[in-house]
This record gives sequence, C-alpha cells and structure tokens, in this order.
Amino acid sequence: MPHPNHNKPVRVSMIRAEPITLYGRTITPVARVTSGGGHEGTVRERRVEGVGWAFAQVKPLHIIEERNGETFKILIPDVTGETLRKMAILSVMVAVVSMIFILIGYVRRT
Repeated sequence: MPHPNHNKPVRVSMIRAEPITLYGRTITPVARVTSGGGHEGTVRERRVEGVGWAFAQVKPLHIIEERNGETFKILIPDVTGETLRKMAILSVMVAVVSMIFILIGYVRRT
C-alpha cells in the first residue's frame, strides 16, 4: 500500500547567506531555493519495494551591499537561462525554415 504522504509539494523560498564584512562593506548573497520530493513504498508478503525522488535548484538573485550607512542591491544576471532561451528560439526557427524548404521541394517535384 502506498505511503499516504508520497507526494510532497514543491517548496520555494528565499534565503540570505551569512553576511560577509570586508574593507568596511558588508555583502549578503540572496538566492531562491526551489525544492521538492516524494516517496512511495509497498510492503508485500516477502519483500519491501519503494521508490523516491527529490530535486533542488538554487538560483542566485542578488547581493545586498551595505557601506557607509547605505544599502545597495546588485542584481545577478541569469546568463545561462537567457542563453538557453535564445537557443530554444533558434532551434524552433531552424526547424520551421527546414520544414518550409522540405515543402517547397515536395511541391516542385509534383
């Protein structure tokens, strides 16, 4: 019989790392943590079976810098995410253009 809590919800939280003070400046990294997991188990007559899964993603968002009584927020760009989005768009465009050339070739042959 499956465990009653085998599907746990996805959790998203903002975390602040321990502040670091150096040369009169205090910096505090801030990140978003997305995590989740679940498990399922079955007890049979001669064996126990189970499966589980989990994931976690830590995404740096910004750094809080404090100096001379002022607070600054320095954003951390998501270069990887931006690059992956551009690659996905490019691959769809290549697929569409390829399909157009295939259709043109098919129409010319008939």
